Amino acid sequence: MTSSFEEPLPFGDPRDAALAALRDSENHYRRLVEMSPDIVLMCDAEGKILYINLVGLELLGFEERSQLVGRNFEEIVHADSKADVRERLRTLFGGANELPFVEERLLRGDGKTIMVEMGGYLLPHHGASAAHLVARNVTRRKEAEAAARRARRKLALTALIAGLLIVSSGGLRVYEYTESVGFCGMRCHKVMGPELALHQRSPHAHVTCTQCHIGAGAKWYVKAKLSGLYQVYAVMAETFPKPIPAPIVNLRPASETCEHCHAPQVFYGNRLRVFQRVPEGGNMDDPEVTAVMLRVGGHRPEADRYDGIHWHASPTEAVEYRAADSRRVHIRELRVTRADGTKTTYVAKGEPSVPAGAPWRRMDCSDCHNRTAHKYKTAEESVDDLLLKGQLRSRLPHLKKAAEAALSATYPSRDAARRGIRANLASFYRNRQSGEELTRVAKILYEEAYSPNVYPQLGIGWNTYPNHASHRDGLGCFRCHDGEHATADGKTLSQDCDLCHSILVPGSRKSQIDPKMRALLF
Repeated sequence: MTSSFEEPLPFGDPRDAALAALRDSENHYRRLVEMSPDIVLMCDAEGKILYINLVGLELLGFEERSQLVGRNFEEIVHADSKADVRERLRTLFGGANELPFVEERLLRGDGKTIMVEMGGYLLPHHGASAAHLVARNVTRRKEAEAAARRARRKLALTALIAGLLIVSSGGLRVYEYTESVGFCGMRCHKVMGPELALHQRSPHAHVTCTQCHIGAGAKWYVKAKLSGLYQVYAVMAETFPKPIPAPIVNLRPASETCEHCHAPQVFYGNRLRVFQRVPEGGNMDDPEVTAVMLRVGGHRPEADRYDGIHWHASPTEAVEYRAADSRRVHIRELRVTRADGTKTTYVAKGEPSVPAGAPWRRMDCSDCHNRTAHKYKTAEESVDDLLLKGQLRSRLPHLKKAAEAALSATYPSRDAARRGIRANLASFYRNRQSGEELTRVAKILYEEAYSPNVYPQLGIGWNTYPNHASHRDGLGCFRCHDGEHATADGKTLSQDCDLCHSILVPGSRKSQIDPKMRALLF
């Protein structure tokens, strides 16, 4: 081991006697580096290797430091990782404090590949800066994970074959069971547990999963079950995406699902909507009130035409669009075809280009009512609901601000969130409040706000699935009515609020609203 210190290492300048104490400290640090089980490597801004420890030499298949020192670091980086490593080093020397550990692929001297988790930070070196990189060898772990995935795939395939045999032999009883909410949400697609929980609290709790996601008829049943086989396999093999994308591409048309209960021919007229929020001061007994009269609209039989918000789904006038993304949030092109056949096209030049060959989609119920049976709440909405319903009564000052901050923090797991919400509250109040009260409030926030809406292990955060039915939780209406969609001759798609609603109370404190209006609203 002592031979490793015979050559000068780039830690300090031993020529300056005034740095003797620092040199002793650096010598101690060098010994720790040499004894590290990880690859420790230093390079300059040009990528030239300045130093590598003995473990690094061994793991990379070299015998002498001279075989690596002076070479460019990219020479031992696999082609798949070169661009990422180059960009990360550029970021580090560009002023970043440190590089987080991420997976990269390095090349050994014999040409074999090893997987590492590599991070780093800058150190001063002879009047300049050098990148201090640490790489943990995770090759064996990755091989073990791959073997486990292969085993899960075999198990999934076996289960699928067994399931097909059961379905084919079980007849009507098995068919009915596979159509049940419990089977869809807990047995077959267990990762849909969050959606099941939201569904059971929604106005559509009496509607089964298959009534919307499959519908009636043998064609859709067979199509859904064949698609479901892969979904079950993906769940068992843990290859499903996180978060799971909303199933908007293959969802049945609203005319075959929603309109079985909601007849488009009926004129719905106007509808009063009242929104309450707790002001920043936190006085839940005097909330801020916004009241609007929604122009819901629909079919007017006396004029045989559609108007209001539901005009967008008129069977006689088509609204079509093309989105730049698969989630249909960034709508670039919009086309309106009137009853007389005239067409008007609006384009938002600020949006990304539409993928080549992207089809036009005709607007229906699900384009606005996209979270009807599975609505996630925002952190602010959750806190407001708890305060206004009296579930979060407390004498803690600035409770709304403290609660939102605790809920909005990022936690790696739900267990971590349970502890972290309590810790964030304690930090906000700097431990000046009763420990028992903080624990009680934290428990309510976790169970009634965080738990129903956030699932870190599935990639679901507070704003993962926006609700398009308004413009409170996301872009919603402003995906099109943003003042940016215009025709070739400069005509802009209207952003006039009165098209959809009349504002009766513009965000006033409840105590300040006229008593007659207050009696009407509440």
